[in-house]
Amino acid sequence: LWPMDDDAKNYLKTDGTRRKVVDDPNFAELDNPYFDVNKNRSYDVNHRLFFNMTASYDATSWLNFTVRGGADVYSMFANYFYHPESQLNRTYGSTAGRVENGTEKYRGYSGIFLTTMKKNIGKFKSTLRVGAANDDYTWMNFSTRGDSLYNKELNDINNTNPKFFATSR
Repeated sequence: LWPMDDDAKNYLKTDGTRRKVVDDPNFAELDNPYFDVNKNRSYDVNHRLFFNMTASYDATSWLNFTVRGGADVYSMFANYFYHPESQLNRTYGSTAGRVENGTEKYRGYSGIFLTTMKKNIGKFKSTLRVGAANDDYTWMNFSTRGDSLYNKELNDINNTNPKFFATSR
């Protein structure tokens, strides 16, 4: 929410710093929507592939072999940039800007083999199925976070102070 009597397009002072409606350093004012969009830049890139197949073979009128397989392959890269003058930056515990990068990868494979035997005995219909299934998946997540930007406009993990750098897997 932004005050209706203020022009939100005026989000910077003449010196290029963030303009606030209430000019009090102790007041936790929300970011101007234009400031948030133009200064707290974030994005993600996703790639995903699904694959499913079924093959069936009738060896006789009463014997069938079926194979089913599938794959789900996924990768994602995300970047979050919090400008040093942003209130979001202070919300996340930093006062000099933050860059976060994250990569996630998933690979899942599954397969089923079925043998189906059918036999009719008078009015009774019988079916016997024997099979095996296999599922295999791998998930990996890697992220880095750097605080205390050297250049407040540069969205790059190398633009952060190594003293305030963290990684996780």
